[in-house]
Amino acid sequence: NDVRETFSAVGAKTTLLDSPYALARFARSVEATRTQKSHLLNDRSSRSHCLVKISAKGADGKSNSLLFVDLAGSERVSRTGAVGDAKQEAQAINGSLSALGRVVKALGEAGNG
Repeated sequence: NDVRETFSAVGAKTTLLDSPYALARFARSVEATRTQKSHLLNDRSSRSHCLVKISAKGADGKSNSLLFVDLAGSERVSRTGAVGDAKQEAQAINGSLSALGRVVKALGEAGNG
């Protein structure tokens, strides 16, 4: 099984979208669930990660997928002015992004080997 064709996530949901209107409504609901906070560098800094995979079947019967990834913002904590819980949150986000980077690198190396 090719790793590039496999996608799964804990807590993933499947939603049938049967029209462009339904897709737009879904996109708005995803946007509404994002967590964001302001700090010295950014008024709307994303504080959550989100993965959305959209699969569609064309009139020719072929299936295609798009994977949209919205990652929480990575900022230098010292420049944001974050303290207390916000500082800990920023450090956790930066740690998770570093871990994700290592995973992506490993997958890329596995695909070239």
